[in-house]
Amino acid sequence: MPDPIVSIEHIRKEFAYLNPGPNSSEGDMWVDYLLGFLGRRKGQFAAQRKKIVALHDVSLTVERGEFFGLLGPNGAGKTTLIKVLATILQPNAGRIVVNGHDTVRDSARARASLSVVAASGWLAFDLQLTLAENLVFWARLCGLDRQASLERAHHALDVVNLGEWRDETPNHLSSGMRQRLAIAKGLLVRSPVFVLDEPTANVDPLIAHQIRNFLRHDLNRDLGQTIVLATHNMAEAEQLCDRVAIIDGGKVLACDPPGRLVRQLEGRIVEVALVSEAATALDRLQVAKVAVQIADTLDGSGGGRFRLHLRPHASVADVRRIVTVGDSMTPAVIEATPTLEDIFVHYAGRKLDGDDNTETSHAA
Repeated sequence: MPDPIVSIEHIRKEFAYLNPGPNSSEGDMWVDYLLGFLGRRKGQFAAQRKKIVALHDVSLTVERGEFFGLLGPNGAGKTTLIKVLATILQPNAGRIVVNGHDTVRDSARARASLSVVAASGWLAFDLQLTLAENLVFWARLCGLDRQASLERAHHALDVVNLGEWRDETPNHLSSGMRQRLAIAKGLLVRSPVFVLDEPTANVDPLIAHQIRNFLRHDLNRDLGQTIVLATHNMAEAEQLCDRVAIIDGGKVLACDPPGRLVRQLEGRIVEVALVSEAATALDRLQVAKVAVQIADTLDGSGGGRFRLHLRPHASVADVRRIVTVGDSMTPAVIEATPTLEDIFVHYAGRKLDGDDNTETSHAA
């Protein structure tokens, strides 16, 4: 039987701000802006009231003991949703219930049901105190007595494999160790729901792998901890999560187990490898409109690789015919296993991460 521990119902969150007019060349613009801010002037340079809708009618449930992922690019609304969930922000509409407690009407109990770890959570630590002293301090703030605080601090450090560093200060730790220290802080009070916002951001791949293993095996599987993870890392979401909600533009585009999401595109993803005439083949693919999205990597020798998300009417044979330029060599054209990034492109119409200069994405 389903046992939801978090229920998010039709959440909407808006942010209002005041913005000056687009023309900033006038010397008195900021005077007009200030007077407009105070409500005493309207005009070209006066403050204009704007509104950003960060979350649009978001509805989700998280089951007890589940590892649940929020997958989306920076600016998708993940952190805003976490702040609303954690009672840092109040929604403009909708309702969230955590462990049976409404986050607005019973915010104290809802907040007590959550442990929240941000990507920069280690910044909350005092660099003059040891790791153990820092955690004892936070445990005391949570209402534990001194003995219980000491026991919890030492246990949390052992759990994240920082026990031998307990008498060192945070400035002696690597970035990955500091992130594990932030996770230890979240373990001081065993809350029903553990929320992590980009826990492996800015750490090296080996430490990120260790953190993921700890979250999935030690925390989720062995201890049965419910985890909500916000990430823009597709591989991380696919590796860790029982279910993933794909979020973009403040909306939930899809929500299912990663395997079920991937199966939606089976037979629709094709990879092409060419040793020459790649640019010509790319032009022909775009003209033929057989794919809704083409990711390509072209090399300096004329070759390249394409990854295509086929339209319903297209086939691998169609792609092979289109990309065959001349008779000198047959290109390699194969069906590929879909990934969560392909799923994101399918729903959002754009790549999840578009910062790689060696690869470009084209709608076709």
